[in-house]
Amino acid sequence: MQPGNTGFHYTHLSGAGTTVILAGIGATQGSTSSPGNVGVLGGVEINTAGTTVTVYDGPSASFPVVAVYGAITGCFNVQKQLTQGLTVVIVGTADVTVAWA
Repeated sequence: MQPGNTGFHYTHLSGAGTTVILAGIGATQGSTSSPGNVGVLGGVEINTAGTTVTVYDGPSASFPVVAVYGAITGCFNVQKQLTQGLTVVIVGTADVTVAWA
């Protein structure tokens, strides 16, 4: 994953915690029914294995799960449309980079 060359933004995360990367898609990009009112998850790069990395389509961990990664490392090109936001929860000591637009 090379976020700088693909038009994606990227967010680097390390350690345990919950991070809201993209919130209020409807509030910041038009109405909730607007076709342009979406985000995109481009990929997840796990550099150091953590216990669990969970990606949610929403501004908190109570929204739909997009992906769950166990104690693994690697680059995962996901390419998923997000309709509500983007939140990542890390349990453990993972070092993770998330590409998004």
